Amino acid sequence: MNIRVEMDDFLRRMETVLKRIHAQFDELDKVRERCFEISRKLVRQSGIAIKHIHRMELDEARAMLSEAMKMAKELSETISKHTDAASWGFVHDAQRELSEAVILFSIVSGEKLPEPHELNVCGAAYIHGLAEAMSEVRRLILDGLNRGAEEDVKTLLRIVEEAYYLLLTFDHPDTITLGLRRKVDQLRLLLERTHSDVAIAFQCSAVISSLREHSKSLKSLNEASPAQE
Repeated sequence: MNIRVEMDDFLRRMETVLKRIHAQFDELDKVRERCFEISRKLVRQSGIAIKHIHRMELDEARAMLSEAMKMAKELSETISKHTDAASWGFVHDAQRELSEAVILFSIVSGEKLPEPHELNVCGAAYIHGLAEAMSEVRRLILDGLNRGAEEDVKTLLRIVEEAYYLLLTFDHPDTITLGLRRKVDQLRLLLERTHSDVAIAFQCSAVISSLREHSKSLKSLNEASPAQE
């Protein structure tokens, strides 16, 4: 076998190619640092918004989400110029957190549920955010049970049920859904627990109402007895 390579030409070519890749990596590293910074702020902003939502401080939550969506837009514009950036886990996490917060806000405030492109997030992050938002809805359900708000509880439980059944239809490979199947399994368990909690609470409420009515009846009979005598 005869090696036909022109060594000097090959080495010069190799050095040129690797220098170009090195420069690309330097630029990508700067982009990564910027994306990481935005993602961290976005996660924090979304988390604070969720706290405001649970406290029913909707104006504060709206303001936080408005800022968060500006961050998401900047993040989306940054990664759109660098295809490698879309695969970074922290970018997906940040987009998922924003989706979760905005979906929860839509449920509580009654405002229109936005689509992924309106949030500048990818579809996978959106459906993961939807699944995680249902955990927050469970908290709202338990709070509703404590307040005796049965209609709110029924509405929220229906939302969790429908979210579960819709997410169940995503039978695509994990490489596309980024592991949604595990989230859906967790949501199924959450739904089962919530169904049980709601059923027990409603039964207890019915028993308490029955006892109160019985107590009122006994009181009426006791008050009527002296008058008859």
